[in-house]
Amino acid sequence: MVGNLRLTFDDYDGTCTEYVRDLDLSQSLARVSYRIGDREYRREYFCSYPDRVLVLRLTSSTPGAFNFVLHHDLTQTESTAEANGKELQIRGVINGNRRKYRVGIRVLNEGGEVAAQETQLAVKGADTVTILYAAATEYLPEPPMYGGGDPDALVQGWLKEAAERGYEGLKKRQTRGHHWGHRNDASLPYLLTSSVDTNTLDPPPEPNDRGDAANRRMSSPRSNLPPLGCFAGDVQEIT
Repeated sequence: MVGNLRLTFDDYDGTCTEYVRDLDLSQSLARVSYRIGDREYRREYFCSYPDRVLVLRLTSSTPGAFNFVLHHDLTQTESTAEANGKELQIRGVINGNRRKYRVGIRVLNEGGEVAAQETQLAVKGADTVTILYAAATEYLPEPPMYGGGDPDALVQGWLKEAAERGYEGLKKRQTRGHHWGHRNDASLPYLLTSSVDTNTLDPPPEPNDRGDAANRRMSSPRSNLPPLGCFAGDVQEIT
């Protein structure tokens, strides 16, 4: 882990109510919604394999609602962070294997402004914010050193292309190849419940056990990923 991305909001007055967190397996999207006073807030997250970026979208029912500072904890000992324009750039080496790594974070704002402040980005008065997060190391699958890649070029290229596609374009490419299918095509999405003790669950059924209607398969644009087994006990249908 290279660190934690943190958003510190400076104008959240009042109690948070109507908090809902859900996972839409039909599109591989995570969402959070809540209300503070008369404002409604919504967050949507996904990790795009086609575009190699993690995407976070912040929206609100009120224009100019977003005022926050974005910063990133550094967990690797030899790392530096620098904010420039609308990007936060982190460079360093991984503890242990000494491989170079790079993290790039770009903020796309609609309304308001984004200002670089040394090792953080300050967002002021934005209507909507999209955050793009990309990371890479110098690893290459080439013996004997398995290194020599250019993480700077990779991250900058991914961020540039992702910014050009925009949020809706990224979301479309992410969900187009992602399919949640099973024998009976039951309604979706599902909400993973937090009350299940995963240590007590029975082992999942074999992937080829087509007689078990609770054995779902989640396919992905990545053909080398195995099926994901779910259980009737861990999912709750949202109606």
